[in-house]
Amino acid sequence: MSERSLPRLERSEKADAEDQRASLWASAPSSATPSPEELLPAAELPEARPAIIKRTSTRRASLVFQTRGSLDASIASAKAEAKRTNPWASYDSRSWRGPIRALALSVFRYRAGPDVPMTMLKFTAYATVVAAIHQFVDRGGIMDLDPDVVLGLATLMALLMAFRLNISYTRWWEGRLLWGNTSRAIRSICTAVSAGSGEGIQLRTVARDTQTRADDVCEQHVVEVFGWMLAFTRVLRLKLLGEPADGAGSSAERLLGKPRCGKLRDAAHPPLFALLKLRCATTALCEARRAAGHEPLAVHALERHLYQQTEDMHGSLQGCERLLGTPCAPGYVGVLRCSIFAFLALLPFLLLELSFFCVPVVAATGFVLLTAEDLAVQLEVPFGPDANDLPLETYCCNIEADVLTLLEEDCEWGVHDSKPAATNGA
Repeated sequence: MSERSLPRLERSEKADAEDQRASLWASAPSSATPSPEELLPAAELPEARPAIIKRTSTRRASLVFQTRGSLDASIASAKAEAKRTNPWASYDSRSWRGPIRALALSVFRYRAGPDVPMTMLKFTAYATVVAAIHQFVDRGGIMDLDPDVVLGLATLMALLMAFRLNISYTRWWEGRLLWGNTSRAIRSICTAVSAGSGEGIQLRTVARDTQTRADDVCEQHVVEVFGWMLAFTRVLRLKLLGEPADGAGSSAERLLGKPRCGKLRDAAHPPLFALLKLRCATTALCEARRAAGHEPLAVHALERHLYQQTEDMHGSLQGCERLLGTPCAPGYVGVLRCSIFAFLALLPFLLLELSFFCVPVVAATGFVLLTAEDLAVQLEVPFGPDANDLPLETYCCNIEADVLTLLEEDCEWGVHDSKPAATNGA
């Protein structure tokens, strides 16, 4: 490029900037036409930016929560609910009482697989009958069994049981990773959309009234993004539990409004509908920031980041549905349970020398094997009311508390506690 073309290029850039500024002013009502005194000088932008960020973030909270006390009450309620619904809050891995108590609860109160107590009683009664026959009828040792047969069957059963527990725990841990990925994506979206408030004015000089109205639109979209993220976690939990999507939570309803929550409730696939609306809200937020004069490169980077995070949330949704709809192969489970049944049926014949003392041994062995199989059933699909299932309600409450806490910490309430609406004209 020649040196003569440089001044012409600079003039064209200035002309483009003037045209953009003129189009922005023309889109405002005639009563809001800026005067030279109302313009934000470019030299004062670094000093004005912190005040503008405080004003926009406080306006964001005041769109839903009129006072800081109302927001604090919602945060405290979410934290209390998370603590109440967490079954592992008092769990101590160093204590023996806690795991044994959890094992007893998983067997006698929550049963996802076979009825362990009744099955154990049946095998106990069977062992009692075998011991009685051997004691009072079998005098010639006809019921004696070669130990190698039982030991070979026990080896096969142990290998099948180890593989079964390993696969089930892998699926349980995958479910936990999927919910952890959802929580990470939501936190990333919250911090990304909150960090961009009030920074776009560093690129162009915009009228105060026009900038205020543009910031209002941006903050409304931010509130909508927060609401759809909370609604997504709630309806995803309900779908995994097989319950109808009768509500998106009190905080989500305050952020989104009852009409939108009603549409979410009537959707054929509520989690997918919430994710669709979340993507629409993030796209509208980026478009509003472009219209408000934010730096195009920063908005483009934000848009790509938000799309990636929503894509991760979609991957978590798909992974949870895969775990829910694809249990362990029925044929493999059938082979394992047949081997358990055969081992417990032959075990009394191996312990005939103990007479009636073989009965408690068979009962204890059956309890361990049947409990291990029942535990594998619970871990296989980690979404449900069983003792070893993931506490989905706790995860949802923690995510809600994090989102509302970020909304609170991003605000400068101060005098806005009494008059939150006055921030729009600050």
